[in-house]
Amino acid sequence: MALRWTRDVAGAVVDTYQEDQVDPGSIERLIRGTLAEDYQPLEVVHYVMTEYVAPTPRCRVTLTLQRGGVRQETLEGQGVGFVEAAFRCLIDHFALVGLAGMEVLGFDVDGQMASSRDARGLDAVAQVRLTVQPRGAPAQVFEGQARSTLAATLIAVVGLVERALNADAAVARLEEAAQEARRAGRMDVLADRRADLARLRPWTTPAAA
Repeated sequence: MALRWTRDVAGAVVDTYQEDQVDPGSIERLIRGTLAEDYQPLEVVHYVMTEYVAPTPRCRVTLTLQRGGVRQETLEGQGVGFVEAAFRCLIDHFALVGLAGMEVLGFDVDGQMASSRDARGLDAVAQVRLTVQPRGAPAQVFEGQARSTLAATLIAVVGLVERALNADAAVARLEEAAQEARRAGRMDVLADRRADLARLRPWTTPAAA
């Protein structure tokens, strides 16, 4: 079972994109390596959704997230459907206006039917792949898996927001490191930090950039 929604880019099917010409996980490793123990994961604890299908589609979502493994935050958002409502409430809550300029290239849902513990397959794991492309950077995929399609979708969306939230913090730290390298006359280190900053800026808000 598969549901696929994709957009064409320059006349080509999205399935042909390159997630990263060298290493799809390199951005993630750069962020985690820069922040170390200060990296803040986001985890979905609970959500409530109210959706009207007709006459005018609209959806309201209330999310409870755990931030950094300890702090819980509750946020709300609206949209024409679940994805937009969840995305909007996360962007607004964390003030990640840089994400507003990203383009969603693909949204794929695949039912992992072999994972079902029910002969009818109703409890199979859903795998969601959310493909986005920030301005000036290669497209990347964020995935979520759960026995609920909505939960899997939310995990993927929260993964994208977690990336942007921590990228902001990593950029601030790299800018400090670049300034220290300049003061110390370490032009080699300065060049490395500038290269790291260039790779992270597409994922950040204008304030952090």
